[in-house]
Order: sequence, then C-alpha cells, then structure tokens
Amino acid sequence: MTMAVKDELARLTTTKACCRKAEVSALLRFAGSIHINQGVISIEVELEKVHDTLLK
Repeated sequence: MTMAVKDELARLTTTKACCRKAEVSALLRFAGSIHINQGVISIEVELEKVHDTLLK
C-alpha cells in the first residue's frame, strides 16, 4: 500500500468490535508474523505508524 493509503486507513475510527477485529486481522496478515518457540506463541508486527485506537 502507498503511504497515502496507509495514512488514510490509520486515521479511520472504528467503533464496532467486528470492525476492530477485521482491522487487527488485516494488520497481522500484511505486517505480522506468528512464532512458536518451546510452546510459547508470540506475535510480531512491524508498523510505520501506530494509531491511538490500537493502543487502547
């Protein structure tokens, strides 16, 4: 995605739980990875910007 599209998506406010789940799911799909090490699951996501709503 271009920076303009990413910036626009980062500014959207989602209030419904289903929309937040979809947003997190898309972030994990495009910018994340899941690792299992000795039975411990860790999720790693690399983002250029973090929107305030993701920190709540």
